[in-house]
Amino acid sequence: MNTKAVAIINLLVLIVPNLAEVSWVVNNTKEFKNGDTMELICTVTGECCTLSRTWNGGPSFSILMNDGVASDNTKYSEIVHSNSFSLLIHNMDKSDFLYDYRCSYGFNVSTRSILSPPVNAHLETKVQGLSIGVRSPVRLDRHKKPKSGNEYVTNLPLQMALFFNIFYAPFWLTATLVTFEVKFSYLSTLYLILLIAIYVVFTIMEVVRLYVGFVGNLAERVPELAGSWLLTVLIQLPLILLLLFNTQPLLLPFERAVHIVEALFIVFEAICGYFAIRTMVNYQVTKFHLKQFTDLENITDDEYWQDRYDYS
Repeated sequence: MNTKAVAIINLLVLIVPNLAEVSWVVNNTKEFKNGDTMELICTVTGECCTLSRTWNGGPSFSILMNDGVASDNTKYSEIVHSNSFSLLIHNMDKSDFLYDYRCSYGFNVSTRSILSPPVNAHLETKVQGLSIGVRSPVRLDRHKKPKSGNEYVTNLPLQMALFFNIFYAPFWLTATLVTFEVKFSYLSTLYLILLIAIYVVFTIMEVVRLYVGFVGNLAERVPELAGSWLLTVLIQLPLILLLLFNTQPLLLPFERAVHIVEALFIVFEAICGYFAIRTMVNYQVTKFHLKQFTDLENITDDEYWQDRYDYS
């Protein structure tokens, strides 16, 4: 037999056992109580157990057992059968039921929580006298999740646009005043008064708009952000479009260029501002409705378990 054939056979020896599937279940032949020992059975559809065996789980999903070597001998131990291997969890408490566990055999893995499907409908676990049925993980996840922290709904594109617009606004004002001085003697009295009024109103509103928009989006304050968006849509956008498309007051090429950039800023901020306000309002409405039922941010673990379930 040549070398290539030997290599192929050795490769098949390594691959074929890994084609077997693995899955683990809870040995639910008894009712579990606080301090009991629970057995998680990992079944291998094939020969067991010549390959590496590993159990992961716990609060950090770390290695609990690797080929019979436990990370904590007082908490975990292993039993090897003909077609399966088991993880024994000693001194069970309520937190052990909330973690995910994974059994690995070679390159095959099976990951789930103790109470997630598939689970025997008759499985009833007792943790400090607390009854947890098969539907408990869904309710636990839904009510415990808000305690992990708050979601940030600040709109990043809007914040970036406002940031760069703050630096561009002084340049726009300077360029506008310079071009206005150049064409001052060529303008009629009507357009002199009109342009002066537009420049004054636009400058004042721009300072207010950029400030309240920047603060409102960064601090997630709907009133400030909504006020900035209204100033953008109702005042700044019509004024900049008037300056850009009205050619009667001798619109210079340089003046047109700076107006185009300012108009792009305003249009982009109007679009992003709309979506930012909608997202922020929806988030705060959802948060308000959640707090109608319970103060999820301040509730303690003991209060949570006592409120959600009845002690038997």
